[in-house]
Amino acid sequence: LTRSQKRALKDCKRVELRISRPEYSIEKFKMYLDHKNRFDSLQDDVEDDENFRLSFYTKTPFGIEFEYYLDGKLIGVALADVTRKTFSAIYTFYTTAYSHLSLGTFSILKQIEFCRSRGIPYFYMGYFIAKNQSLAYKANFRPNEVYINHEWRPFRNAAGDFLIPGDHLQWVNCDTLVKATSTR
Repeated sequence: LTRSQKRALKDCKRVELRISRPEYSIEKFKMYLDHKNRFDSLQDDVEDDENFRLSFYTKTPFGIEFEYYLDGKLIGVALADVTRKTFSAIYTFYTTAYSHLSLGTFSILKQIEFCRSRGIPYFYMGYFIAKNQSLAYKANFRPNEVYINHEWRPFRNAAGDFLIPGDHLQWVNCDTLVKATSTR
């Protein structure tokens, strides 16, 4: 673990995790808007309650929700899809008043722990855009891979060395560069 990951675990020692099927609430929608407003450059189509429900709370057989509570109060949510072999992190959002806890990092660590405890070998972290402040932290989970030109390639090794030069990580649109971390 990196220092920041160890710090996130320490800072979130009192955070309670509840795992269940995704369940919509207006409280979660308001939390999502609060979280989204933290990042000026974060643009998406989810501007209203209906689109939020359609984007994140449509019933699927693979959906799972991680809820994070502090002193009985919901402070964060992570949504994902899970199969026997893969875990795909969809989106994590939290109340900005608790951003000092590094809930994004904490959530990834808890999701990896979930995968390991169930023997799920592949953990997909979703989009990685180095210049996007809300996504850049994902590069700190290693070893990891990026999907480039229809194949998975090592991106950073366990020591943190970049295996693909930065100039090879240029893309035309956000859909052509994604990233995953193995849970093994």
